[in-house]
Amino acid sequence: MAVLNGKVYYISGYAGGSFYLNRWGSGAVSNHQNVTLYSKTPDPDQQWFTQPVTGGYQLLSMLNKAYGLNIYPPNNNNCDLYPVKGNEYDALLTLQAVDASRNIYRIKLANYNYYLTAASNASGANVCWAASSSSASQQWKFEEVSSGGGSGDYGYPTDTSHRTLSRGFSGASHRGIDIIGDTGTAIYAFADGIVAFRQNYNGNIYPDGDSNSMESMGNLLCINHYNPNTSIASGPYVQTVYMHMNSIAVSQGATVTKGQVIGYMGNTGYSSNTHLHFNLGVGSRTSMKPGYSGYTGMGNIGVIDPRLYLPDYHS
Repeated sequence: MAVLNGKVYYISGYAGGSFYLNRWGSGAVSNHQNVTLYSKTPDPDQQWFTQPVTGGYQLLSMLNKAYGLNIYPPNNNNCDLYPVKGNEYDALLTLQAVDASRNIYRIKLANYNYYLTAASNASGANVCWAASSSSASQQWKFEEVSSGGGSGDYGYPTDTSHRTLSRGFSGASHRGIDIIGDTGTAIYAFADGIVAFRQNYNGNIYPDGDSNSMESMGNLLCINHYNPNTSIASGPYVQTVYMHMNSIAVSQGATVTKGQVIGYMGNTGYSSNTHLHFNLGVGSRTSMKPGYSGYTGMGNIGVIDPRLYLPDYHS
């Protein structure tokens, strides 16, 4: 395991402690905002993009990748955020492995003899640049953020900047989650699978055992997968459904891979705002097996809260 160029990471202090490198503040990024440690959240305030440049890296904020970690010498070598363009000298970093197998590194300013250092192992602790030491306060663990598709055998159908819900799962009254986004936001396949069903907006189709028309669901995809994690929910198959899409990028019967772009968010069907309604069912019904063609009403399979598999989604 190693930190890779062009990836997004959470970075925890004290070699994998409970607190993470965090932009201090709210709203849009601004010049000289402090960087601190804070309890982990799924927000982009704690997500850092590894930008390869000549001589090393820049660590850019996923809130706005124009801004990166920077030294601010007039303020006691404070670590803050500042535009990297035109400020490449103060934003150039190198990574020194402490335990590369666990993605633990020291982060050094390439043009200064200073290392990223946490004042303490506590939420709200300041982060600055300091002379080299063997302290764990200078050891940082990189944890790759699940983007579209994420890591492992399954992942999120939206990228890391689209993890907020307008409505959560509530059983029969709302059998999925509504993920906020913009028209054209990419949607990714939850796992490897085969497209069982594709519907255009004015389908007016009635699924198995369901008296309700599917027109309300708008542009829709249904994908059948083998269950990638039976410890979360038992059953050999998982069926995922993606509704209200603006456009669909794959055909019925197509084989898809985890993280593949399958379409884009929209506002089709009975929908008042752009979002992705995402359903996830687990079970053994034949119509959920990869290779089956057709749609099964979600009331007929074991629909569960998708956040059991995808805990970063939040209201």
